[in-house]
Amino acid sequence: MLQAKQVGVRGPSKENFLKKFYKLSKLGLQRNKF
Repeated sequence: MLQAKQVGVRGPSKENFLKKFYKLSKLGLQRNKF
């Protein structure tokens, strides 16, 4: 997760990271994270 975050912040990969994070949140990680 940390590596993905760093890469996302560095370049345009941020969109992909956000999309993946959103998908994971939808699955149920939202409970754990938020």
